[in-house]
Amino acid sequence: GAIIPIEALRVGSKIRVQTGKVIPVDGVVADGEATVNESSMTGEPLPVLKREGISVYAGTVIEEGSIVVTVRQLASNTKISKIVDLEGG
Repeated sequence: GAIIPIEALRVGSKIRVQTGKVIPVDGVVADGEATVNESSMTGEPLPVLKREGISVYAGTVIEEGSIVVTVRQLASNTKISKIVDLEGG
């Protein structure tokens, strides 16, 4: 993959998000599996398992694992990472 600024992302882009990283967009898992901490959004303290076909949300954090996310909606949240790892293909 290539590291690109988040402004370069488009809906339908695929990005890889790994352990310890904030998911920078709303999207759907295209590949991989990870536990995601959604407490920033839902208040739920326990991490949630995300796998192919399951939605993920901007501002949530991967606790363990690595997923490829298909972008559904770009986030305008300034707290979120400004660079992302674009998946080739």
